[in-house]
Amino acid sequence: MSVCNLESYETLGWIIRESENGFFLVVADEKIQEEIIEIYQGGTVGIYDYKQFPGEYSFHKLREYIEEEPKIKTYFITNLQLAVQSEDGLKRLNFSRDMLAALDKNLIFITTPYGDNLLAKGAYDLYSFFKMRIDFEGYEKNRKHLSEEIPKEWKELLESEGSNLEPKKKIELTQKMLEAAKEAEKIAEYQISELLLKKAIQIREEIFGNRHSELAVYYNNLGTLYKRAGSYEKAIFYLETALKIREEMYGEDSADVANSYNNLGSAYAAFGMKKKALSYYEKALENYCKSYGEESIGAATEYNNLGSVFTSLGEYEKARTYFERSLAIIEKKYGEEHLETAERYNNLGSVYWRQGLYDKALLYHEKALRIREKLHDTIHPDVAGSYNNLGTVYDRIGEKDKALFYYEKALNIFLEIYGEKHPDVATIYNNIGSLYSQLQDDEKALLYFEKALEIRIEVCGEEHPMVEGSYNNIAGIYSKQGAYEDALNYLRKSLKILRKVYGDRHYRICAVCKNMAAIYLKLGDEERAAEYFKAAENADIIETSS
Repeated sequence: MSVCNLESYETLGWIIRESENGFFLVVADEKIQEEIIEIYQGGTVGIYDYKQFPGEYSFHKLREYIEEEPKIKTYFITNLQLAVQSEDGLKRLNFSRDMLAALDKNLIFITTPYGDNLLAKGAYDLYSFFKMRIDFEGYEKNRKHLSEEIPKEWKELLESEGSNLEPKKKIELTQKMLEAAKEAEKIAEYQISELLLKKAIQIREEIFGNRHSELAVYYNNLGTLYKRAGSYEKAIFYLETALKIREEMYGEDSADVANSYNNLGSAYAAFGMKKKALSYYEKALENYCKSYGEESIGAATEYNNLGSVFTSLGEYEKARTYFERSLAIIEKKYGEEHLETAERYNNLGSVYWRQGLYDKALLYHEKALRIREKLHDTIHPDVAGSYNNLGTVYDRIGEKDKALFYYEKALNIFLEIYGEKHPDVATIYNNIGSLYSQLQDDEKALLYFEKALEIRIEVCGEEHPMVEGSYNNIAGIYSKQGAYEDALNYLRKSLKILRKVYGDRHYRICAVCKNMAAIYLKLGDEERAAEYFKAAENADIIETSS
């Protein structure tokens, strides 16, 4: 669940309800795009997702998809950043502006911040036609301010000038700054880490100039810091600077150059530029294979990274192949009981889950869990992640008791790490509530649904789409208990949000109206029941593919 994006969702709802045609731009990271797709799929909106239909932008393919559902007036084109990673893709998109306009639809282009930058620079004709831009906040808000209380040593380093020191002492000072910057980054004090690294770079440049091998280390660290903090353009700039120095100093086949290739691949992957990421990971792989052999740890790392990118692209067979190659090397080097091995098991389990191969998904998630439980502290997010993954698989195959067992274990860890008021905690509460409902324990189901609702209202506000799901779940429990007035109260709240987000026609609106009609029949109010049956009929639509 995202941080509160209520105003952005309301704007999308207004476009769907009121706009007849035009181009609109939504800027959202990939996790938020997944949320948007989940919320709107199956309704009055068509969704053309470039993760589902990978490849370069093609007007003809998009037009064919739109023409299959001529009655739909609004289409989301999601993960657009994946389709415009080449200059040719951007040119085709820009050139097709008038052809897109001729489709006479609401076309809502949804891309990452990096994709937005690409469009602004390379598809300016289309960009100038956007009627509205809607920005969604990301899942993680970085701490960009200096803490009021920071360690004394860090303060002293930030205040030190080093101008009166001899070169050897200056070098020692910059090394201390580097180590302090690493520690600050670990606890998300990104601005402190940035200031320390920049100060160290300034001193080092005074000594060595700007093309020294040691400086590449500082540029590299600053780049990885910016990547972690979400400043991807700055990350790529400093990582590329480090790469150029290393290539000049060591040639293309060194371990340091391979490290730079890997870090650039990671930055481009986070930026949504998957093909660039693949290119750098492949360069790093080739380098490691040449320098250290095809079964080196470096090669295993790049196989794993390539698997992650192909997973994000929906190319699961390729992803599985790379994860298996990585696993074979890691098992040979470290054996089965190692955290690196657990990571590969976890990745393979996730791919099998996406492919619907649940027996294999369970096998690999259980292997990952056993290792993580043995080698990590008991309270660790990776352990919670394995519990959650197992709960998800057991839930999908209908083994609710086991799913509940693992969800509760994940919940306990999340509570220990994050505290009560956190979106991940709300999600687990909601999952546990659903399981208790299926197990016919309505009292516990209601308890967990209300816990999830309380957190979601506090985090996202009372009219966020995620809150609607909690209202609907609570209404279902009250209806089963015969508390019909309470059920109607929550269904009205649910309906209000749905209409604000989707307009008047959506299959979820239809379902809520039918539930309200059924309750009014039980209460003997046939007139109100007929009213809501009619509303359900008007809202009923054929679910569209997405």
